[in-house]
Amino acid sequence: MKQIKHLLTHWGIHVAFGISLIVVGWVYWLSLVPKPVPEPGTMEVTELTLWYDLCLAIIGAYFFNLLVVVLPAKRKEASRILFLKNHLSAIAHNGLDLIRELEQIAHCPAYRPTVEHLEKVCMALNNNAYVRNLIATRLANAKTAYRELIPFAADLPLPLQEKLQAESQNWIYTQFDDTDIMPITKDFRGGSIQDLRSIERITFLVPGKGPEYRRDTLAIQASTIMDYYKATEAIKVLLDKYLPKNHERLDDEAVKPGRIMHLFLLNVNDPTWPYVTYPPEASTAFIDEPVPVADFPFVRKS
Repeated sequence: MKQIKHLLTHWGIHVAFGISLIVVGWVYWLSLVPKPVPEPGTMEVTELTLWYDLCLAIIGAYFFNLLVVVLPAKRKEASRILFLKNHLSAIAHNGLDLIRELEQIAHCPAYRPTVEHLEKVCMALNNNAYVRNLIATRLANAKTAYRELIPFAADLPLPLQEKLQAESQNWIYTQFDDTDIMPITKDFRGGSIQDLRSIERITFLVPGKGPEYRRDTLAIQASTIMDYYKATEAIKVLLDKYLPKNHERLDDEAVKPGRIMHLFLLNVNDPTWPYVTYPPEASTAFIDEPVPVADFPFVRKS
């Protein structure tokens, strides 16, 4: 039923216009065919007079709608998209840019985002306050851009409005909220790359093996980050569709570096960058160190 409604709403007027052109052309062609002269006092037989007039009316209405309604609306829409492009782009690129930064922190290669790739990246990431601050700050920037768009939301195309709402209500905003943001001071500017890679150890009691250290990772958040990436990519696809044709296209940037990086000069400070293979940490959170009894006092020392 929805498909039929979509066809009638989006293609009905074009189908009616096409049929009308065919009918008018057919009637005109029939009028060129020689016919016998009618007898005095009788009317000449005409072909589809009513349909011919109706089709002419439909053709006239189609061009009137095109020139007076559709084209001005498209120009207004394109103007509004260009006016809001910076805010829209900040949201549309946020998912990919976030993943590119997390890849650098985790020593992982910049591959096209997939669930399998993000599972390895998030396993290699350490769940510390600096990483959470970076993610929460990026999400706060997207929320700021969204608030700037709200006064003009009614002028945006309906599909774009729906995707923006889906992004703003994504589950990731409940996992990394404003409480994770560390206030910027003269002594703190978001943390160094060493801070972002700092390990927070947790102690696990493994049945049959005893206690062992493991890194606190973001492995559980891989699907959440992937879902957010898909939400921002949906906005990017529509933004690319509605931008004027003479502007740079935004599609298929998943194999390119992110545009905005918080990790400045990493290529200078780390000679192994860009990374081409996953680090060992991408497959395990285990830390090969003995656990002192003081860290696990209720486990009897063998």
